[in-house]
Amino acid sequence: MNWKRVLRQCLMAVGIPYIAFVLLFNYFYSLNNYESCEKYTAKLNGGVHVFQGKPLNVSICGLDRLPHDQTRSFYSVPDRARIRVFSMDGELLAERYFEPLWESRWLHKLEYGDDYLIYNDGDGSGFGTRMAMPPTTWDWIRARLPRPWPF
Repeated sequence: MNWKRVLRQCLMAVGIPYIAFVLLFNYFYSLNNYESCEKYTAKLNGGVHVFQGKPLNVSICGLDRLPHDQTRSFYSVPDRARIRVFSMDGELLAERYFEPLWESRWLHKLEYGDDYLIYNDGDGSGFGTRMAMPPTTWDWIRARLPRPWPF
């Protein structure tokens, strides 16, 4: 028995259904459930910013997928957020998803430098995550790939 052939068949048996599941899930549970873009862009310090002399539009949309406690819903903080960076021509250059970090009535906003932006991720995996600006080619590619999960 050829072990390479068996390995290839096993990978196909697992990989193809996984890819099909991801594509179907993303199709039926559209990732466009992120909303209130104008509100969250203003609240989290998005909008047009200049990086290395190049103006880029940073758009932030929110996703409320969990029941809120009274404090969180009162301050209107999304459970998850999506950052999209666009050129001034409207081309999508980068896309990131994160959980906004907030501490008792204070929301951590985006921070900017000449060649980066920092978003604070409250899920514990990326406090102070830095994104190169203008976005790299890899960011441009990642923004066009389907996500394996919607959140």
